[in-house]
Amino acid sequence: MDRYHRIDLGSPPQVRRLGFMHFEEGERRWQIPADQWHLMMPDHGGVVQFGRLLLPFEGGSVLLLPPRAVVRLSFDDPSLSGHWFCLFSPTEDAPFPVAIATSSNLGLEYHWWRDRFTYLSAWSHITESHRTPHVWSLLWRVARPIEEIRLNPYVKMAETLMRERMSTSIRIDELCEEMQVSQSHLNRLFLDEHGVGPKRFLLDLRVSRAVSLLRSTTKPVKEIAAMVGIPDIQQFNKTMRTSVGLSPTAIRYNAAAPADFTAATPELGLAPEKRPAYGDRSMLKDASPSSPA
Repeated sequence: MDRYHRIDLGSPPQVRRLGFMHFEEGERRWQIPADQWHLMMPDHGGVVQFGRLLLPFEGGSVLLLPPRAVVRLSFDDPSLSGHWFCLFSPTEDAPFPVAIATSSNLGLEYHWWRDRFTYLSAWSHITESHRTPHVWSLLWRVARPIEEIRLNPYVKMAETLMRERMSTSIRIDELCEEMQVSQSHLNRLFLDEHGVGPKRFLLDLRVSRAVSLLRSTTKPVKEIAAMVGIPDIQQFNKTMRTSVGLSPTAIRYNAAAPADFTAATPELGLAPEKRPAYGDRSMLKDASPSSPA
């Protein structure tokens, strides 16, 4: 089974960058920023590797790579490494967790999405408020209900406890004792499911939540630090600089202002419980801007 990622799609993501690229050598190794996800649409097949995951993919797939991942990507034919990509950050205005596989094959539908992304990148007048609904819709297209994904029960329980107790001082050995599982076994399970151990996974949760709060609220930095379980402000500043490369203040003031999605895409303003079915393209009918005169 492909590795699945848990991601919140209850509100539109912030699109950081969208475009087309190719690798001159047919292969590339890089690390994804701690506050961004990397979405890719390759025309041709290859292999993606990060953590313990080594996954072949076919042309016409959608690849979703998580924050912090050190990725090695190679194509079967170096001359055919062209692909569309998007860097985005989920928002937590309306949490709605779903599961998305690292690789999802769209079949013939891929060409429709490829043409759409080509259009979104071709015109300089197209803004983020036009691009974002399409990125959001593509993510929903490849998403699956979180309940359908069969995570190891120990991993699932540990994740739940981490999220519920994020504001407290959580010790992995205490979680293991509570769940009656050895720490070494839980570490192996997390490496298999997420590519990182439980301690690193917990840190990533804290950092991701802190970045979201810094960008979407005006809460004092000290309060946010306490909310994510790093109450020592000096340690919090150090953690954010190490993980994101910016201080908490810089993260807050470098955040792009959210676009007005409601005006461009009224259908996408629906509450999560009224979300259109996966792949419902009717949600895009008002999202396409007119071509320039």
